[in-house]
Amino acid sequence: MSWYTITSPRTIPWSMEKDVVDVLLDGVTSPDHVNLYWFLRPVLAGLTVDLVCFTLRDFVRNPRHCIPEVNVCDAIWQYLPYLLWKFRLSATPLVKHFGPTQTWKKWHWDSWKIYFDMDDMPLEAIDEEIWSRCRRPPPVPPYQPY
Repeated sequence: MSWYTITSPRTIPWSMEKDVVDVLLDGVTSPDHVNLYWFLRPVLAGLTVDLVCFTLRDFVRNPRHCIPEVNVCDAIWQYLPYLLWKFRLSATPLVKHFGPTQTWKKWHWDSWKIYFDMDDMPLEAIDEEIWSRCRRPPPVPPYQPY
């Protein structure tokens, strides 16, 4: 797997930064204003406080620099679109009510865990949402001979 792309359920490579992060956070916040530690804290136990100096954009651009543990980094990378989708659902009303994410306190960040635990949207639906927000038609699958 490339450092900068993920594979959707359709096996079409996505640019993690351009397609996934910017599209799913559009209208909510900038990835430069999402602290990586506070973003991951509700969903991943045992995080080190060292992550507090990184933003979500830092992680997308250089994941191993932010999280050197390979298995943890790869797991987060694989499920990042899913986490961002759930964050989008919960953060939109919070941003409208409490203001931008850079002013949030601990309880603002912790509150989105409720959405994470309750929502069970499949990855295929998130994949379709990214396509529709990018306003690009889904790619035609390659011709399969009989």
